[in-house]
Amino acid sequence: MTQPSADKPFRTHVETETPQIDIRHLADYMAASRQSQRRVVQGCKYRRIARVIQHTEARTVIYNYINSGGSDPQKLLDRATFVREKLADDDFESEVNDHNADYIERFAASQITVVLPKAEISPRQDMAPIDINGLSVRFGHHLFLRRTTTTNKQRIGAVMLRYAKGETLDVDVAEWQTAGMFGFLRMVYEAEAAEPERKLCVVLDAYAGKTHLAPSNAVYRFNEMKAACADIAERWPAIKPPKNAVL
Repeated sequence: MTQPSADKPFRTHVETETPQIDIRHLADYMAASRQSQRRVVQGCKYRRIARVIQHTEARTVIYNYINSGGSDPQKLLDRATFVREKLADDDFESEVNDHNADYIERFAASQITVVLPKAEISPRQDMAPIDINGLSVRFGHHLFLRRTTTTNKQRIGAVMLRYAKGETLDVDVAEWQTAGMFGFLRMVYEAEAAEPERKLCVVLDAYAGKTHLAPSNAVYRFNEMKAACADIAERWPAIKPPKNAVL
C-alpha cells in the first residue's frame, strides 16, 4: 500500500465543483441557524472520503416492509438480527451493521403508531435532479404514493424516512422537507397527468413512529427554499473547506 509522504498526506475530502444538494439537506439548511447553515453547505461541497456510517440497509429493509403492506413487526426484528449478526470484515463494518440493526429495531417498536395517507404505495421512481436558481437539487430515496380521486384524477406524493438515534425529528425540519418534496414534485410532474398533493408528501420519523405531512404553507416555504437555492449557488465558489481538510 502506498503511504503518504511527509509533504503529501492522504486526501480527506473531495470537492464538488457543481453546486448541488438534496431535499433532506436543503430542509436542514432552512431550519438551521446561520452558523449551522454554513456547516450544511460546506458538507455538501466538501464530501468526506473517510468511511462514515450509513443507514442504507436499514432504509431498504423498512421501505420494503412498508411497500409490502407489512403489519408484523417480528419480521423487522428478525431482519435486524440478521443484519447485526452478518459477518464483518472489520470493526467499522460491524459498527455499521449494529447501527442499521438499531434503526430497524427502533422502527419495529414505533411503527405501531405510524399512520400513512390512504394511497397506493410503490417503490421509488428515479427522478433526475432539477436546477433551482443555479443549484442542482436531488429528490433522494423514497417510496412513491398515488391515489385516484372520485373524478378519476391522479394525485401523487412520496414518503421519505428520517432517523436519528435517541432523537425525535424536529417538526420545523420535517415541514421544510415535506414542503420541499411537494414543490419538487410540482416542478417535475405535469398537473394534467398527475398532480402532487400536500397530504401525500410525507416524512416518516422512524425513531418516533410519527408521520409529518406537507404543511398548509408548503408553497410559501418552497418559494423560500428557491430563494435559498439562489443564495447557495451564488456563494458556492467562496465556500471554504473544513479546517485541516486535505483535498
